[in-house]
Amino acid sequence: MYQSVDTTDAQTSHDNQAAAKQAYRKPIIIGTLCAASAICFALIYAQSTNPPPKAEDITASQASHNAYLSAIGESNAALRRARLQDFLRIYPTDERSSAAQAQLEVLTAYETRDWNHITKIAYENSLSHTLRLSALEDYNQRWGGDLLGGRADDIQALRANILELPDVIPKTDRNLDASQSPIPETIISDRLLGEPRRRAVTLPSPPPVRQRPVVKAPVKEVIVKPKVRRNVTPRYPRKALRRNVNALVVLSLSIDAKGKVQMTELIDVQARRYEKDFIKAAERAALRTRYHPQTINGKAVPVSGIIKKYRFRG
Repeated sequence: MYQSVDTTDAQTSHDNQAAAKQAYRKPIIIGTLCAASAICFALIYAQSTNPPPKAEDITASQASHNAYLSAIGESNAALRRARLQDFLRIYPTDERSSAAQAQLEVLTAYETRDWNHITKIAYENSLSHTLRLSALEDYNQRWGGDLLGGRADDIQALRANILELPDVIPKTDRNLDASQSPIPETIISDRLLGEPRRRAVTLPSPPPVRQRPVVKAPVKEVIVKPKVRRNVTPRYPRKALRRNVNALVVLSLSIDAKGKVQMTELIDVQARRYEKDFIKAAERAALRTRYHPQTINGKAVPVSGIIKKYRFRG
């Protein structure tokens, strides 16, 4: 009987301890589940507020990056300046816009400095028309003023002003020609016409006459005029084509030793309307036309004053 009672009490005590342990573990499990739920909720919220970049955004960023590298990698200053302008126009809010703007300002400063220098040369009275126009053409080739620099009207106006200014004509060489005199040296200069003959007088032997060097006649130069190698037909202005307006544009071309047209000068234009459009189309076609250069004794040389006519017939 006593043994039975002791066993029952021990069993009861063991059950109480197990219940106490279970009650103690219950808050820990609940707290762990709550913490895990909070972490999951935080991750879901972070993903919802910061969504992954879209494929379109990645493609646009790569395109702007490639455009920027292409612009700054251009070796020609005029083309690099134009590409930087295009980059800022297409991607104004790109992270590289500030760097592109800084580089564009530097190039613009250099272009402005060169333009001011050319303007000063254009009005220098001691220079000829040829030297002034050559300096202007050098600027146009370096900065692409007609096509890329946005100074097409300024260049055209400056070229017209140069041609209106007085040209410097080289001074004529007034030195006397050292050729042999046609008067014979045997004529005695102290005898009058009709004077009786004088007695023979023994004169001392004249000093030996130094023979003059024989001057060879200059070789005649063989000049071959420039010929068209690749002709470019001008584009008919749309307005004039719709209204069936015809025109004739006559230009004077300056061609370098490589056969490239360096400069055009307007000689005459005949059109009822749209004269500027016809002139512009003719000048563009002339600048793209290529020639076999003029040669003198087989050597290519630059030449100016080559007349080119463009007829526009609808």
